[in-house]
Amino acid sequence: MQKTPERFIVRVILPALLAGCVILTGSAGAVAADGLENSSKAPVSASNSQDHRPFSFQVAAPIVDPSTEAKNSRNSTSLHRAEIFVGAVPAGVEVPAPGGPDSTLFESLRVSESALDPTGSSATPGPMPNGNQAPSSEKPSTVASTVPMTPGEKFGLFATDSFKPPKPYLLSILSGVWDEAIDSKHKKPHRTAGDFAADSLTHAARSYAFRVTSNFFEKFAYASAFKQDPRYHRSPYTGFGARVKYAVTRVLITQGDRNGKNEFNISFLAGGLTTAGISNLWEPTYHQNAADTMSRFGTHIALRALMNVLSEFIGGQ
Repeated sequence: MQKTPERFIVRVILPALLAGCVILTGSAGAVAADGLENSSKAPVSASNSQDHRPFSFQVAAPIVDPSTEAKNSRNSTSLHRAEIFVGAVPAGVEVPAPGGPDSTLFESLRVSESALDPTGSSATPGPMPNGNQAPSSEKPSTVASTVPMTPGEKFGLFATDSFKPPKPYLLSILSGVWDEAIDSKHKKPHRTAGDFAADSLTHAARSYAFRVTSNFFEKFAYASAFKQDPRYHRSPYTGFGARVKYAVTRVLITQGDRNGKNEFNISFLAGGLTTAGISNLWEPTYHQNAADTMSRFGTHIALRALMNVLSEFIGGQ
């Protein structure tokens, strides 16, 4: 009878304790395995949003027409700040779809871009899509720079117009042929073509001497002394008559170096008159008189007016 409790302990209690230990060990292992699995799934990206922690975001209030605000309020609820949980969106709440902002956010920007400035004119054109500045609608001026010339630049202008080929030499040859053709005091009967060519070259040499001398006084000496611009500047006018009038009157009017305003063209007129007087040194005896001197001076002015007209429409500054 004494061995009965011992047998009871060995046969009942001991197996129960062993079974409990096995159950506890299995439960602990299951819990540990579950913990490892959850820890491996914990770091997720913001795009998947698989954790159970709440997050918040800003929902922009849409621009609603006052007349339809009451109707829209019955269909949707505008949220300015809401706590959204995975799988649990409050009923009646519209959440903007991911991928970009609401198009209504740019409505005010489109209105401001199309608006005019306070003066009623359109805004200044900005850069083009390719990055370049938009072309200006203002028409560029055709008048060249009127910055005063230094005496050295005026001497350079005299040298260019007098010695740089082919302009001065070609004009002198043409002038020589014309002068020989109209020279009534030098006509001889039975002249040959060779005589005419030789006499034309003589007139061309005199014309070239007149040209160089006039350029010296008009474009350098007197232009520097009276501080006037010897260049021809094209007019800002567009009409034919206005441009011709401007070109012809430039023999009497020129631009001053002091203030850039129009002045009496004393440098050109005095230079031409001085050259007409000096030309008696190389003119034949029958042309060395006051009448022929003033004739050469008048012809010089007329030719300069013609050259101004050609420069106005063909070239010039």
